Amino acid sequence: AARARVAEQRPELDVTADLVVGLDVASGVVGTVHRDSLIVLATEHAGAEDGSFSVAEGIVRQWEGVVVMVGPEATVADLPGPLVVPLDGSASGEQAVTGGLALAGAWDGPVWLLHVVDPATDHKMAELRDVGYAISENALVKELADELNDGGQPAGWEIVHDADPVEAIIDFAHQRGAALIASASRGAGRTTRAFGSVSLRIVHESPVPVAIVGSSGIGT
Repeated sequence: AARARVAEQRPELDVTADLVVGLDVASGVVGTVHRDSLIVLATEHAGAEDGSFSVAEGIVRQWEGVVVMVGPEATVADLPGPLVVPLDGSASGEQAVTGGLALAGAWDGPVWLLHVVDPATDHKMAELRDVGYAISENALVKELADELNDGGQPAGWEIVHDADPVEAIIDFAHQRGAALIASASRGAGRTTRAFGSVSLRIVHESPVPVAIVGSSGIGT
């Protein structure tokens, strides 16, 4: 039924269907798709009785590329559209930029780099400035945006002060008319949670799909 529906809506696409049989759905999916593929799946909340989220997390944990997740609040927008990439100063944040850039280039959409600062940290940063440390909360996002623009990818950046990073990210995405939000997974390994608390909430609450970028950034 899904194959027929996609073929009807997008007749220009070559649509195929595979049946994966096994007890470990996530491993079956990852083992079936081509390593350069983009996986897109819908998921409900973490406590869904059908186990859809545990399957989704299993796929994200094992897949090194990009998984686009359509959460319960998401509406799929027409592309092209802006891509929002939240950054927290970590290496995984820059990993999300790498994957997000590849996705943005696929539909020629602009990229917005967003850094959410907790107002509670402002006092600590001010104290460090007072003792001689040169701290610029916008240094990372500005530098990355400049690199993207220099490379021909339209990119903007913004700093938002909010104690709730998820609410700030979702509000910003709504204001910019984003088509997609890109976030990094926490890594592989069967004992490691694939999602941090922020990424988990973004998937559950985002009004647009969320691209979870694996360790390789985009495919391998």
